[in-house]
Amino acid sequence: VTASIGDNVLLSAGQDALGSSLPLGGLTVSAEAASDAWLITAALAAATGASATAVGGTINVMAPESTVRAAVGTGSRVYADGPVVISAKNTAMMVPIAASLAGSTGSTAAGGTLQIIVSANRAYADIGENVLIHSTDDVTLSAENKDSLISVLASASGSTGTTPTLAGTLNVLISRTIAHAAVGAGATIKAHNLLINAQAASKLLTVMAAVSGSTGGTAAGATVNVNVLNRDVLAGFLNSGISSQIDTTGDAVITAIADESLLGITIAGAATAGNTAISGNIPVYVSNSTVNAQTGDGTTINTSGSIDVMASLRSQDYIIAANISASSNTAVGTTLSTAVFLNTV
Repeated sequence: VTASIGDNVLLSAGQDALGSSLPLGGLTVSAEAASDAWLITAALAAATGASATAVGGTINVMAPESTVRAAVGTGSRVYADGPVVISAKNTAMMVPIAASLAGSTGSTAAGGTLQIIVSANRAYADIGENVLIHSTDDVTLSAENKDSLISVLASASGSTGTTPTLAGTLNVLISRTIAHAAVGAGATIKAHNLLINAQAASKLLTVMAAVSGSTGGTAAGATVNVNVLNRDVLAGFLNSGISSQIDTTGDAVITAIADESLLGITIAGAATAGNTAISGNIPVYVSNSTVNAQTGDGTTINTSGSIDVMASLRSQDYIIAANISASSNTAVGTTLSTAVFLNTV
């Protein structure tokens, strides 16, 4: 989705008797996209007989990719009496749900769910190189990217025989979002307030369960949950050998903000009456985000108010993992949780 003013465009209300450009009332360049995707799958397997085997499973893969761009092209000139707004907004919600149920009265029962979700949404708000903007009001450059990923997986297997019963869930959620609000080299901006803001917000919710049971054989249940946030948030002026000139009668504010919220709930259970019960839980969380607010090299900012350059990363991350193993013989349960933070602000 793109909304743009092309290269070397003059936007004004004409010229006065002296040939000077007359200002417009205002200018808005806005691009926006919103998506809501649900994927629901289920598998059921049942078998009867002394040597009957039941196997059930689901595989879900989602890889949505959306780019939203609002731009003023290279070398363009804008004269305005009202506000100038260049805004790009990208919002996405994905809800994959998968369930597997397997049962056998005589032999092996095995079930599993596999889910891989990769979100690559981008929002760009750009003022190109050598652009001139004169406004008596505010100039606002804004890029906003929001994604919500809700993943639900369940697998259950049961058998009355003496052969193994297996249940497992594997979930991979990856958020690779970009929000850039950037001014190119050689720009000249005169305004009341200059407001440049880039913001990315990600919400991840994962609920997983794997349960297996047997009256005489080995029972095993396991969950593996991997969540990765890899985001790029940039607000400000691009570095270049050509300097930009900013003059405001109010404030110049540059902000880059990244918010993240994660809740992962995983449950693994196994029970058997006469053999070994094994359950395992492996949740993994990786946060690798870059958040940058910058004036760029060689930029000149003259203002009658304040100059604020701010970058922030706010995270709320909760990982809950539970194991249940029960057997009249041997029961084993284990959880291995890993959290890795590689953020740059």
